[in-house]
Amino acid sequence: MKKLSKRETYNSSYNNDKEYEKQLVRIENFNEQGKLILSQEMGPDEEPVVIEERIYDDGQLVEIRSDDLGMSVNQITEFKYTENRIVEEIEHFENNTYLKRILKYDEDQRLIEILQTDEENAFLGKTDYSYAPLQVIVKKYDEENSLYIEHRRVYDELENEVEHEMTEYLYDEYKKEMEETRTWTKREYEGSNLIKEEAERYGKIIFTKMNEYDASNNLIKTVVKTNEADYIITLAFQYNSQNKLISETRFNNQTEIYSKHLEYDSEMHLIEVIENSLAQDGFIVSTKKSIEITYH
Repeated sequence: MKKLSKRETYNSSYNNDKEYEKQLVRIENFNEQGKLILSQEMGPDEEPVVIEERIYDDGQLVEIRSDDLGMSVNQITEFKYTENRIVEEIEHFENNTYLKRILKYDEDQRLIEILQTDEENAFLGKTDYSYAPLQVIVKKYDEENSLYIEHRRVYDELENEVEHEMTEYLYDEYKKEMEETRTWTKREYEGSNLIKEEAERYGKIIFTKMNEYDASNNLIKTVVKTNEADYIITLAFQYNSQNKLISETRFNNQTEIYSKHLEYDSEMHLIEVIENSLAQDGFIVSTKKSIEITYH
């Protein structure tokens, strides 16, 4: 099987049937294992403005080097492992400052804590994970060790997330708790297919999402009703004989406001994306993304 070695992405824009100059936006290089090793985002003059280099050791990502040439910002992120698990991440910034994340696991190799500190080992916050049968609870604390958000996720026997309760905590200037805001989301499945999702806050439903699938379990339609907009959002999807997505269309009520069309090569690698959006002036703004791929 051929593996990707290089990918170049180009953008062209159209408005009112006028084509603008094609712009090279990204070049990506991959190693012999198909892992991304170099990514360059290009400016209008086809010179790189953002460069990201990834370094691997025995197949594990150990360092990411990012250079934003336009903003003159350089950043290095290091990863340290115990066996196959990341136990430390360090984001280096300018002036010898950095953010360190220390990851801890339980005896079952489940993540139980992410601790954040700075270069002086000052506490910057943490995230705690706890587990119960078919449940995961995640609590996030700020730099003053105050709980500010909590997620409780419930799963079925197929590992589908069937319930998600998010609680946000608000404090006054004396760190006294002022308010709790809970958002509760319930999901229903047929096998592994999500067919209904409903969320409520303050005891009122804030949105309902319904999904439909074809005989190959491809998502073909999503309908969203929300109390934050006075229209119904409908998404329609189409697929080719290889079950690859070839089009996506969005409607607000019955009005089409967005569409996306995708094209693949003979090996079903994505090579072109055309997006059409309805502009405020009534024109259709079209963006064509062409992807040129080479292989090892």
